[in-house]
Amino acid sequence: MSRRLAVLAFVFSLSAAALAGKAEAFTEERVPWQPGMDTLFPLPEVEGVVPWDVLGEVEMIFEGIDLVPTFGDSVKALEGQDVRMVGFLMPLDSMGSRLLLSLISPNCPFCLPGGPETLVELEARKPIGMTTEAVVVAGRFDIVDDPRAGYYYRMTDVTLVETAATQ
Repeated sequence: MSRRLAVLAFVFSLSAAALAGKAEAFTEERVPWQPGMDTLFPLPEVEGVVPWDVLGEVEMIFEGIDLVPTFGDSVKALEGQDVRMVGFLMPLDSMGSRLLLSLISPNCPFCLPGGPETLVELEARKPIGMTTEAVVVAGRFDIVDDPRAGYYYRMTDVTLVETAATQ
């Protein structure tokens, strides 16, 4: 056996041994993320805010060939109401007037940290400065009518209430 083939055989045997040890990691069942599960940087407990669990009351149904969200009564009751929410900010423009509020602390500048029920589009009354801390915002809550938007909820006329320290 040539030296090159011997090296390749050795590397292959190491790789196979490493993968054999990790085989159970590939077969274990993954629990899908649900509102209320712990995240890397959990949100602080804040009184008087809409709980993210409420926004998770969404069921996907087929209308013809389209898969569309249907919202629970708790979510529908928020439509048009002035509410407060706590979450992490992600910019959508360079001015700080359009942002996303996220249940989950973003850890990648190119990835959304959760599903559409974990995000709220914010249209700020005046620009909001960026922070990595959790914030409390106030504004008018609406359900987004376009299921292709990538998120289900929008708040308009948003103001920053406070920066909430995370535990």
